[in-house]
Amino acid sequence: EVTLKMYRDCGPGNTNQTGFDASAEIAAYNADGSYFGSWFFSLSTSEPVPIVWNNPCLTPPSTICVEEGVFAGTVTLPAGTGGYTLSYQRCCRSPVVINLFDPASQGLTCAVTVPDTDVSGPNSSPNFNSYPPIALCASQSMAFTHAATDADGDLLVYDLCAPLNGGSQFDPQPSPPAGPPFLPVSWGSGYSVANMIDATPPLTIDANSGEVTLTPTLLGSFAVGVRVKEFRDGIQLSEVIRDF
Repeated sequence: EVTLKMYRDCGPGNTNQTGFDASAEIAAYNADGSYFGSWFFSLSTSEPVPIVWNNPCLTPPSTICVEEGVFAGTVTLPAGTGGYTLSYQRCCRSPVVINLFDPASQGLTCAVTVPDTDVSGPNSSPNFNSYPPIALCASQSMAFTHAATDADGDLLVYDLCAPLNGGSQFDPQPSPPAGPPFLPVSWGSGYSVANMIDATPPLTIDANSGEVTLTPTLLGSFAVGVRVKEFRDGIQLSEVIRDF
């Protein structure tokens, strides 16, 4: 069972008024990188994301709006082949993002590894437990958790990472979506994985709990990547990147 959760800027910053697609194409690639096949999943639900403010005395600006769209379906993949990588790609990002180079020309890749069940046994990838905060107050310290749950009880390890690029303004919906290796986004001047958001103290994450801490110092919209890896008996089975 495959679930893809997409998010869009539904505020005035989305100047091109991009909405959700009626369907999402998800491709599967074999362990050797060869293309296996792809499927189209219809948009099943779309709803606003609650804007949770980290200061109860303040009200989020009315310009902040985020909507979630969910695509889900079931695919059948033969076992004994070494596993698969599933990918989805879409361009482009909100033009108001300030930490990426020309964000309106960069898209995203959502990908997950499906381990070979003949080797690992049944497996489910980690699921993040809650939404990340959509808005933060500048100059105020903030701590929130990106904790995930793994149905199989595998060991989870968290880190910060670059969101993945995918698609372009010239090919916004690659068909089929490309396979690995995937390219990271191109950062704007002065930004990197070590400095995704202007903050003092900087953005950090606890590898064991997924708790993120920072004190933002600059108003703006930023692209951030948080990754959770799952391990069983010391072997990494999969990873999920939260690109927000």
